[in-house]
Amino acid sequence: MPDRTGPLGRAAGTAAPAAAASALAFAVLQAVEQVLLEYRSSAPAWLDRTQETEAEAQRAYNTEQGTARSAPAPFPNPPRT
Repeated sequence: MPDRTGPLGRAAGTAAPAAAASALAFAVLQAVEQVLLEYRSSAPAWLDRTQETEAEAQRAYNTEQGTARSAPAPFPNPPRT
């Protein structure tokens, strides 16, 4: 009876599907890496703030700081016994 094992000791019929799966996984990895590279290069533009948004954020912060000082605490500490 002839030997039907491949170079790694596996059945010769499983080598081609395994190689195809490996090649497909590598292609997917390459595609994901490319997408991540494009995302990382454009993310700073998405997060960039204009002068108007900076000013609005500062006004909102200042408003919150002013109301936080004048408003009572929502849950006052109970008196110590």
